[in-house]
Amino acid sequence: MSSIHTTSNVKKAALSLGAIILLSTLGAAPAMAKACKDVHIEAKNLTNKHITITDLDYWDSESGKWRSEPVPNTPLSNNRTWQINRNLERVNGQPVKVKVKYKYRAKKKYSKLLKRWTYKTVRKTHTSTSKLCERDSEFVMQLR
Repeated sequence: MSSIHTTSNVKKAALSLGAIILLSTLGAAPAMAKACKDVHIEAKNLTNKHITITDLDYWDSESGKWRSEPVPNTPLSNNRTWQINRNLERVNGQPVKVKVKYKYRAKKKYSKLLKRWTYKTVRKTHTSTSKLCERDSEFVMQLR
């Protein structure tokens, strides 16, 4: 009789574990469905300067905040285009803006205090127009 009881407890445990796995999978599905997948982001450098792309953010209109997409600092010569494909989390089907941050060195000048030539780093941001984010969306910007 104890082997029947043990088999019954094993079946109950297996069913409970299966239910937990099923419920956790169902709970994760809506969160994954909210990602705006395979978004193509492109920025052309028209600044007449050598720049470095430093950051990429996108606007989550539902939460009312900017979300960050980490990108490596990427040098970009004048008239060259920087491209990246990303999945933007939590914004599928929502109006989205993309913001590219970049920097460049301004003209050097002589510092009498430091007694050497120095450069000033200029940091700029370009924000795209808002558009509905769907699979394979494209955001194309010109950095000036």
